[in-house]
Order: sequence, then structure tokens, then C-alpha cells
Amino acid sequence: MRDCLSQDEVTDLLSDAAVADRVVTAHLGQCSDCQAVVDAARRAHVPTLPMRFTVLRQLGAGGMGTVYEALDRAHGTHVALKVLQRVSPDAILRFKREFRALQSLEHPNLVRLGELVVDGEQWAFTMELLDGVAFVEHVRGHFDTTADTAPALAGYDDARLCDGLAQLVRGVLALHAAGKVPST
Repeated sequence: MRDCLSQDEVTDLLSDAAVADRVVTAHLGQCSDCQAVVDAARRAHVPTLPMRFTVLRQLGAGGMGTVYEALDRAHGTHVALKVLQRVSPDAILRFKREFRALQSLEHPNLVRLGELVVDGEQWAFTMELLDGVAFVEHVRGHFDTTADTAPALAGYDDARLCDGLAQLVRGVLALHAAGKVPST
């Protein structure tokens, strides 16, 4: 296994222009210490956002972007704001396609998209901000994690898990019915 990430490599991962190489990505998948450092750096990193938004907290991050809870000062509302992290012509095209493909969809099990926002070279789109907890936290509820259950099921409330998965399936079926999910 390679050495842990340098400060420059961590900084590059947070940079809008950074493209993580496969070695760094593979290392993060194997080294919980480096993953913890990168996660902490992402939480501490406040992005440059379009002027009308104020970041309140990070909600999540993925391959294409990072989602923040933000105050939209122009509309006086709290929104989820997905910010494109790596700006390139291909990334912008994928980002715009994702937004346009999903913007018109309305379903109780899908988050509603708001507007595509461009400010200079910064790309983002707004989404409905949901009040709640992460899926795993929801399905764990107040379940007794000391119970003698199979490891894969330990800590999950069966009723909450079934309800959560049913909602997830309904959302995916709505995407599929709208032609947004390729059939396999």
C-alpha cells in the first residue's frame, strides 16, 4: 500500500480543478485514516458559492459535487445546494444533463429540483431541503444494538427498514417510469 496522502494531495482533492488519480482514490478506499482526514477537510472547507447563497453546513458529497444546506438570500429560503466540484466542459455537460433530466419530475419519494445557478465558473443547482435524518439513522431508530441478531441486521428496526426500502423503491420506479433509469 502507498504512503498516506500529503497535505498537497488533500488540498488538491478539495480544489475545484482537481481530478483525483486512481492511486489516490484507491488509497482512500483502503486507508480509513486518510479518508477521515479528507472527510474532515471537506467539512471544514467552505466553498466559493454564487453571491446570493450562504453555506450553513455540508449535507453530503459524491463524485460530481457536494451538497450543502444554504440560505438563498434572494428568496429568503433554505435550500439544498449541489455544487459542481470539478469544472470542465465534460463535467458541466453531465451536471446540466442531470439537472435537466430530473427537474420536471414530481413524486413524493423524489426530492424536487429548483433552479440551475451559474456564477462565473461556479455551477450549482438548488433542491428541496428535506427535514429529517440520513437513511441509516432513520432505519436504526431507537433499536437495541446489543440484541443477538445477525451482524448484517444488527441495529436496524425491521419496520423502519421495510418502510424506508419501500419508499426508495417507489422513487426508483418513478424514475424508471419517466425513462430516467436505464433498464438492465
